[in-house]
Amino acid sequence: MIAFATTNRRGIGDLDSWWHVKIGDQIRAGVPFNDLGNSWSLYSGKWQTSQWLSEWLMSISHSLFGWEGLLWWRLIFGLLLLVVFISSLARRNGISAVVITSLISAFVLVPSIQERPALIGLIFTAALGARCRTILLEKRLPPSTWLWIPLTVLWANLHGSWILAPTAFALACALSLMNLRTGNFALKSVSLIFAVTLAGCLTPIGWRGWLLPFKLQSTAGKFITEWQRTTLYDPLVYGLIALLAILIYVWARGKVRPSGRELLWVLAWTIFAGTAFRNVGPALLFIAPIAANRIDQLFQALAISERRIQNQSNAGFRTPAFLLSIVVAIGIVVFSTAILDPFKSVTPRRIAQRLSQSTGDIRMINDYNASGVLLAIGGNHVHLAVDGRADRFDPNWLARYFTMLKEPNTNHYLLDQLKPNAAVIDASSPLIWWLIENEHWSRVMADGRYVLVTAPSLKLSR
Repeated sequence: MIAFATTNRRGIGDLDSWWHVKIGDQIRAGVPFNDLGNSWSLYSGKWQTSQWLSEWLMSISHSLFGWEGLLWWRLIFGLLLLVVFISSLARRNGISAVVITSLISAFVLVPSIQERPALIGLIFTAALGARCRTILLEKRLPPSTWLWIPLTVLWANLHGSWILAPTAFALACALSLMNLRTGNFALKSVSLIFAVTLAGCLTPIGWRGWLLPFKLQSTAGKFITEWQRTTLYDPLVYGLIALLAILIYVWARGKVRPSGRELLWVLAWTIFAGTAFRNVGPALLFIAPIAANRIDQLFQALAISERRIQNQSNAGFRTPAFLLSIVVAIGIVVFSTAILDPFKSVTPRRIAQRLSQSTGDIRMINDYNASGVLLAIGGNHVHLAVDGRADRFDPNWLARYFTMLKEPNTNHYLLDQLKPNAAVIDASSPLIWWLIENEHWSRVMADGRYVLVTAPSLKLSR
């Protein structure tokens, strides 16, 4: 509940949420799959969405509840993430281990509760992490594991992170085979991995879904923080570091030394977390079940019997006071969601509202982070140079575009290509003054960190 007390201090905070809804609107309107998003873009690159089902659902949420629908999206799927994660830990560990692991994990998971398709991907990842824990530590494939074939089909149409399923299963099974070395387990493992991989390709983009993360890494990794390599300046990393520190301590203190399977599993996902800032959350969801298991073993070794822990855990979950506290906490977050302004702290909302009153087409040079709000509120006559679909753009073109914003004396040919009559960019950009002084544009208004300037040919209503 602390998670939602934090997230509900702001309105719609993800810059991609807005255009996801717009794509969903076009899907519902019957726009051809290959033409989605072309109507508002000044860039001619080809693009296909990898999360059409999430965008369709977000569009329905918006049509039913307005922009408040995205806040309910965040609440519902955020609660589901926490329930799946904590319940998967509680099924096999005592309450002390669950509480310690959950509290540390919250520092990473709470900021990930955003109104975006990636939140649904985290729910699948939490369940996948629990299943891989069973394969890794118990060296078996439970029959229910085969349910991941249809689950992966669903996941792949909701979000591109589905490739974690075959990857995680392959790693868990390979590490288990280090000890088992049985033909039956190997055959089942290969069949599972092949079936899950094939299931993930049952989407409109097919096998190209495998290439999407690499394409985003090459395109967005240079410009977007969440796709850049993780550093100690990233606050989320400290939650993962804390969990790893406790796990290493427990490994050292425990009577049973960690197996090679555990060490390699944790090492692999730690390396994965370091490849990009956005990978820290998924990596933690794969490491946390192993950490909880080891913490639980340590408590048992310290003469706190498993039976006593289980009795205390069950008694705690059954007490009326505990159940009442859960109901009250859920009631509070539901109420806070209901009264929250979805536009709280959203910029450049006022600029977008001003643009929405224009009757002519607006061809705009824009800041990448402002694109979603400009699209959603500015109206259908707003056409942007860039938007949040990083995988749509050639990385070299993006590099030249962002250089133009910082060094207006370079890449002038982009202005001839885009033919803009407006710009909404950061107030610190030298391009603002270059346009005013050299092209006789006018500074219309400011909104937070952004400034709107327009060409003489564009007349905006007062």
